[in-house]
Amino acid sequence: MSSRGSALSVFLLVLSLIVFAAASAFFYKSYQNKDLLAEKTEVENKLKDSLDEANKQLDEVSEQLKTSEDEKKKALELFSQKFGYDYDADKKEIINEEIKRINDENKELLDQIKAIILENKACYSGDYFQSIDIKKPFDELSKLSQGILPEKLDKNLSTKLGLSSGYEKLISNGSLGKLLSANSDKKDLVKILGICVINFGKSLNEVASDLSDVGSNVENLSRDFCETYAIYKLASEYGINLGDISLDRLENSKNEILKLRSAYLKNKAIINFLEDFKNEE
Repeated sequence: MSSRGSALSVFLLVLSLIVFAAASAFFYKSYQNKDLLAEKTEVENKLKDSLDEANKQLDEVSEQLKTSEDEKKKALELFSQKFGYDYDADKKEIINEEIKRINDENKELLDQIKAIILENKACYSGDYFQSIDIKKPFDELSKLSQGILPEKLDKNLSTKLGLSSGYEKLISNGSLGKLLSANSDKKDLVKILGICVINFGKSLNEVASDLSDVGSNVENLSRDFCETYAIYKLASEYGINLGDISLDRLENSKNEILKLRSAYLKNKAIINFLEDFKNEE
C-alpha cells in the first residue's frame, strides 16, 4: 500500500477508537439505567455499521491505489524498455550507466577490429616487421615523384634506397618470403614493394603477434590497413602473384574496419559529450 493509503487507514482507525472510547465513557456512567443501556446498544450497533462502512470504503480506496500503483509500475517498465533507463533514477546514475554501456560497446568494436587483423595476418607476417628499420628506405621511396613501373626499375635502386645487401635474406620468410618465392622473375619489384608493406604492416603485425592491442590506436591501425590493401592491390596490378592472399577478402576487411572505426569514434564523441554534461550537472 502507498503512503497515502497507509495515512488514510491510520486516520480512520484513530477516529473509530476516539468515537468508541467516548461512547464507552458516556455509557459506563449510566450502566445501571436499562433504557440508557438499550440506547447504548443501539448506538454501538450504529457505530459498528459506521465502522463497517468505513472499512469498506478503505478497502475500495486501497484497491484503487493498488490498481494505480500497478498501472504506474507497468508504465515505468514500458518507459525503461523503450528508452533504456529507469524514469525515477538519478540523472548522473543514468549518464554513468549510458557511458558504461557505450564503453562496453566500444570494447566489442575493438575486439572485432582485432579479429579482422588476425584473419589477415598472412599479409604482414614475419619477424622483420619488428627487426628491420625501414624508415630511411621508405622516406627515400616517398621522395620519388612518380610511381615505379617494372620496366623502369633501376638495378641499383635497392642500394639507393638504403637497403642493405642482406635485405633479401632478411625478408625470405613470412609474407614477403612467399611473394619472393612466387615471383622469382620480379624479385626487385617485390623488394621495393616490401618497403611499403613493412612500413604500414608493422603496427598490424604487432597486434597480430599480441605485442600490442588495438586500444586507442584505432585510427592509425585503420589507416595502415587501408595502405596495406592499396599496396597489395598495386602489386597485383604490376603482375605480382599474391599467392593465398585474396584481394577481395582484403578489400572487404578494409571496408569492415572502416565501418567499425566510424562506429567507435562516434561512440567516443558521445562519451566525451556525456562526461562533460555530467560534470556540468
